[in-house]
Amino acid sequence: MRTRIVFCIFLLFVLVSCVESRDYLGAKEGAVGLDIKKDFGRGQTVKDYFVTEDRIGIIKNDTKNEIIAKLGYPTNISTTLDGYDLWVYEKRGLELFFNGDYLDGWKKIENK
Repeated sequence: MRTRIVFCIFLLFVLVSCVESRDYLGAKEGAVGLDIKKDFGRGQTVKDYFVTEDRIGIIKNDTKNEIIAKLGYPTNISTTLDGYDLWVYEKRGLELFFNGDYLDGWKKIENK
């Protein structure tokens, strides 16, 4: 009886391992390859780009001139307590944070 339980646990472990390994291993045209997942760690929750509603892409480390060329001039410019330049685009509902001349981050805001 005890060996059956151990065998069932082992079989369950092997089956789960096979299901997980198919995410990494793939067969294409008879050749086996290894596909590395890109969502390890913080994964897809951290992006270095943002696509606006009118399909304009801004990328982290874009310069201020590049942002002006893509989005136009902001509605409001200020400085945060952390020392970042804050550009507010009210119509787009977007706040951009600049570290020096380079885009460091963004935040969607609700239009009032």
